[in-house]
Amino acid sequence: MKRLFALALFGALFSTSGLASEVYMISRDNEGEFVGSHKMFSVAKDGHKRVKICGSNFWLRPYTVVWSKWEEQSGRQVTLEGHKNGRWDILCDNPTEHVSLRQVGVYVSLEDAMLNARNITTDRKNRFEAIRKTFNDRSLGSKKEEESPLLPTQPYDARP
Repeated sequence: MKRLFALALFGALFSTSGLASEVYMISRDNEGEFVGSHKMFSVAKDGHKRVKICGSNFWLRPYTVVWSKWEEQSGRQVTLEGHKNGRWDILCDNPTEHVSLRQVGVYVSLEDAMLNARNITTDRKNRFEAIRKTFNDRSLGSKKEEESPLLPTQPYDARP
């Protein structure tokens, strides 16, 4: 019943103009505290991919899918939430189950995508270039490996 209510609320909030001003994919820790978010768009944007999540179409950056799956794998709860008038409503409890890395054109593993977040390729013909670059960056004893952290130290949106 709760899921049915959430889906009905999601449809009402997102499909009716003006009810939900913004929709975000949000990560929260085990205590429900905010960790991070990525904005979902209802119209096409350059570099964004169209996906269907919980019955609604969105446009998002491929990195949003990588990030959300990484957050979930790291034990955090990822939800789709609508924001209006200072209030957050959960629109979908499990958005990561509705989209895959391949659907947004990411052809490397989740770990490789996170290690190489700035260089995610969404062009299938450049897939092998991305894989080669990942392995070159990981070569034993390379100075580059010693200088770069294994995981990004800043949220994606804060990077230059």
